[in-house]
Amino acid sequence: MVKKPISIADILNSPGIILNIAALLLIIGAIAPWYSGVSGWDIGGGKLTIFIALIMLSSAAVSLGYIRSPTLELVFPILSVSVMTGFVVFFGGLTSLTGQPSWGLYLTILAGLVTLFAAYQAFIQRTRAKL
Repeated sequence: MVKKPISIADILNSPGIILNIAALLLIIGAIAPWYSGVSGWDIGGGKLTIFIALIMLSSAAVSLGYIRSPTLELVFPILSVSVMTGFVVFFGGLTSLTGQPSWGLYLTILAGLVTLFAAYQAFIQRTRAKL
């Protein structure tokens, strides 16, 4: 039996995969420089964003079926987790744009947008499932 290779459409239609990508971007952005010579980890905001990325990874793992537990499905529902973490990361990043921001902060903001896209895809899937 030959497996079908994963396509871009498969990725864009899977909120769990999108949320995984966003979490990886967020981890890289949290460790990277947010301002000249100062990483997000050094100023404390990076520690918070890594904690948020771990929540996102947990929700994605439950959504994709890597972790099977009815309790965790209630604790980490992908729609509400991606909405909340997306808004926190995106608007938190925007409010941090003072002085001379570096690429890590921009990557963090991008991760927030990708997370909100995962929320949109989760909403679309939930709406289609109810029809």
